[in-house]
Amino acid sequence: FDLLGNLDCKTIEENDILSDELNSLASRLSVAEENLGSDNKQVMLLKKQYSLLEIKDYVLLEQISKKCNLKPVYILYFYSNAGNCPDYARMCDALTYMRRQYPGLRVYSFDYNLNLSALKTLIALRKLDGTLPALIINNREPVYGFKTFEQIQTLIPELKSLATTTKGD
Repeated sequence: FDLLGNLDCKTIEENDILSDELNSLASRLSVAEENLGSDNKQVMLLKKQYSLLEIKDYVLLEQISKKCNLKPVYILYFYSNAGNCPDYARMCDALTYMRRQYPGLRVYSFDYNLNLSALKTLIALRKLDGTLPALIINNREPVYGFKTFEQIQTLIPELKSLATTTKGD
């Protein structure tokens, strides 16, 4: 992360190194959760590693944005698969579709109940009240409850600045 933060702005804009790594880890985590269950010890360890990587990427994105005068578009998505977030799967589907429609959009997903001090700090800083699912869009106030693709689009006027080409499934 320190190395990436020291790159010049042109190199940073041309390379999306961490995004590819995050997507790869997210896919592995999803498969592990489906096969082993979300409360499996190995799955929990992988989820913690993934969450830390996401937090680091988010912090780096904010630093680079200031340094390079960029205006990234991102969503912090807080959920729970412990039974207290009934719209978890539908919201995941809507956000996955958003990422396909807007490849420049960054979506960071966090299990609200994960026992991780960095995550608890992020939750406190964003002043979340525990209602799930919750979205933080570009550092604005939290948005609570399930939102459709169309509703999310309306919440993010900055999407117009992103390429609207669809990535392959």
